[in-house]
Amino acid sequence: MTQPRLSNLIPVLLLLASAAPAAAQRPWLTTAVWGSDDDQPRTALHGRFDAGRYFGPNATLAISFEAVRVAAERVTGTPTSFSQTTTRPGLAGSIGFPAARLGLAAEVSTLLGSPSPDGLVLWNIRPSLQLGGGVALRARVDRDRYTATAASLDTTVLSTGYELALDRSEAPGWAGAARYRRDDYGDNNPVTTISFWILAPLTRSATHSFRTGYAFGWQDATESRWVPRNPGGGAPPAGGLVEGFYAPYYTPHDVRVHSLAADAAIAAGSAWLTLNGAVAVHARELAPEYLIPTGASAPILTFTERAFRPWQTTAALSVPLASATWLALSANYQRTAFWKMVGARVSLTHSF
Repeated sequence: MTQPRLSNLIPVLLLLASAAPAAAQRPWLTTAVWGSDDDQPRTALHGRFDAGRYFGPNATLAISFEAVRVAAERVTGTPTSFSQTTTRPGLAGSIGFPAARLGLAAEVSTLLGSPSPDGLVLWNIRPSLQLGGGVALRARVDRDRYTATAASLDTTVLSTGYELALDRSEAPGWAGAARYRRDDYGDNNPVTTISFWILAPLTRSATHSFRTGYAFGWQDATESRWVPRNPGGGAPPAGGLVEGFYAPYYTPHDVRVHSLAADAAIAAGSAWLTLNGAVAVHARELAPEYLIPTGASAPILTFTERAFRPWQTTAALSVPLASATWLALSANYQRTAFWKMVGARVSLTHSF
């Protein structure tokens, strides 16, 4: 969870650019299905539909509907399988002011079917300022439901996020981004993330690109939400850490990851195959070590520094099925300090 996500280099953007200029102003339909599975264990399956249109050259409006099914082994109480399906109808829009180099995108949706309360309003607002040279200053404020841990699924955990980024991730040559993010879960225990990555072009032509570089990520929370499976305390087995899980959300403790990063894009006829990934060369965190009983008061959780080896990789294929229809397929694998996760996504976009 600590490695910065690298941009997928080209996919649909290049395909759109190669289409007729008027196609970029047409109404569109997008359907997407994606899922993930990790070893907490936890699985998630998403389906989403978007229909939108342009109102002038710099303004869009779209309706959306998303359904999510999550499942996990219940980690509190009696171990049992747990599953849940939620839906999220929403509305999204964007507006641009080219003369001022300003853009604003926003989305609002209603969460239906969650444990409680039902009908929550979720949203995000994303202003941006183009600074020139392919560099943009981007901000984001959002309120969303958190479902990344198994313990968060049978309750409703809401997060409010604040993000600021200096972004050149879409540039075809030198690219990079620096990001600061703070996530607040309503219990005065924010999780802070700072990340940075840069890629340098090694070889590039009209049909391929290969870049390599460096990525850094740091995460920390004020307090730990690690819950031991043995609440009685005491030392773990020889050489081991405290067995347990994060409940209800992940709280990294001084996690630092330095990685080698790379991405590549290869033309395959009219389609594009893109690959990117990062592997850590130095990664450390403060991990739970002992749970010390203290009599009548709550046990004290102590920490020790440990090394780990996170890495991630993504492969994506973008294929034009017709002059105004695009198919995108992707698969990814991620290994973090806490879990290993595999995911896949398929989407189809058609403009009229």
